[in-house]
Amino acid sequence: MDRYGGRLLGHNGPWAAAVEVPGGRMRWLALTVGEVAWSPDDRRAAALRPCRSPRLTVLDAATGQPVGDPVDQAEGTLHWGMRGTEARLAVVTNDGGGVDVYDENGRHHCHLPIATTERNGRYFHDGQQRPWAWEPEGGSGACLTGDGRAEVWSLGDVPERIASLETPEGTEAVLWGAEGVLALVGARTLRFTHAFTGAVLGDFLFGRHFDAGRSPLDGDWTTLHGMFQTDVFPLADGSWCAIADPAAGAASALVIAGESRLGVRGRRPGRRPGRRPGLDR
Repeated sequence: MDRYGGRLLGHNGPWAAAVEVPGGRMRWLALTVGEVAWSPDDRRAAALRPCRSPRLTVLDAATGQPVGDPVDQAEGTLHWGMRGTEARLAVVTNDGGGVDVYDENGRHHCHLPIATTERNGRYFHDGQQRPWAWEPEGGSGACLTGDGRAEVWSLGDVPERIASLETPEGTEAVLWGAEGVLALVGARTLRFTHAFTGAVLGDFLFGRHFDAGRSPLDGDWTTLHGMFQTDVFPLADGSWCAIADPAAGAASALVIAGESRLGVRGRRPGRRPGRRPGLDR
């Protein structure tokens, strides 16, 4: 659906189309063959036809007609952004071939010699892979590389690489937020870093595998583990915490942790025979 709610824009297989809403009248249908991406302002569609000589075509989303001549373009993934009122297109090419940048009418602006990541989201089953992010103002872009970095480029009249940032292992997507902050996203990692200074603003690791060798709820704590049916999660390497389940009644505020992790909030019950240290509320 476009941002005004008047058209349904979409593509399926080799075709792209625009359908009026309500009513369902088809405004246009175009044979595009390959991947299609719609600009954020719903004014343009880019279609990349795969073949021995791949071709990029930019369409007017109001009519389905090309706005310029098709151009030769290596296969890759399509990423639209905005610079003011003008849309811009980045094509992250396959096999580390760099990034090509176009204006909204399909005119080539520049080629960025980036050793681009192989995780560029070219296939449906690749999930949330996103190798390119436009700065919200559209003057710069960031791209993931094959050797575990994110390169930041200024895209003025003369493109210039302005930063090369280390990324957490397994990073698959880069997003550009407000005030120059990049979010580097992996299956179990999340890092916030400043695009222009490289300062790391936050670094997080999720979904650690349960390690029985380090868990305080294994071995002689097995009975306690079964009694509370706990959800266990790491606080740091070698330090674990558990929340009682179900969290109801007397157990609603019960947390099980090591002595060094006990908080001062609330009352710590006295120890009774058979009670292990590390129970607190």
